[in-house]
Amino acid sequence: MKTVYLDVRTKEEFEEGTVPGAINIDMCDLTEEVVGALIPKDVHVIAFCASGGRSAQAVSMMQKYGYTNVVNGINKEKVLEVYVT
Repeated sequence: MKTVYLDVRTKEEFEEGTVPGAINIDMCDLTEEVVGALIPKDVHVIAFCASGGRSAQAVSMMQKYGYTNVVNGINKEKVLEVYVT
C-alpha cells in the first residue's frame, strides 16, 4: 500500500523543511474537495504538523471524509524516526 505524508502546517512552515515527498495542505484548506482531489482513499496517510494538534484534527476530518487508513504522525521528526525508511 502506498504511503502519503501529509503536512498540514502552513506553507511557510512547510517551506522551512518537511518529510521528503510530503504534500502540503494547510489545515485551514483541508476540505473534502481538496483532500479528495489530491489523495486517493486507498493509500496509507500519515498526517503531521509541528506538535500533533493540527494533525490530530486532520485525521479526524479525513476519517469523516471516508479515509480509513490515516494516522497522526505528530511532527516531522517523529515521522522521519518512525515511518520513513
